[in-house]
Amino acid sequence: MEEAALKHAEKAAEKLRRALKALRAAKTAEETADAWEDFLNAVHRVYEKLKAGARGHTKSWAWFGKRQDERRDDEWLGYVHHARNSDHHRFDEVVETGPGTI
Repeated sequence: MEEAALKHAEKAAEKLRRALKALRAAKTAEETADAWEDFLNAVHRVYEKLKAGARGHTKSWAWFGKRQDERRDDEWLGYVHHARNSDHHRFDEVVETGPGTI
């Protein structure tokens, strides 16, 4: 695994922790939506940094392959992945507001 990729992944993980903290502290729908978007972006960034760092390193690539399998097989991880893709590649709202929703 590339050392620089690990450093970048840790930096992204710190952003992820801050987004979770903001999500928990959100008081309005707008704050919740902003924190959720930050969370989705940070999860994606950690994943991509680790993927880039593992490329070209046999053992690291095998380890990363297991993480890919986990994301594919785990319902929650898959949901987060698809929510992030929807936010970045579609015009649909990721967070809807209204009665009974955020």
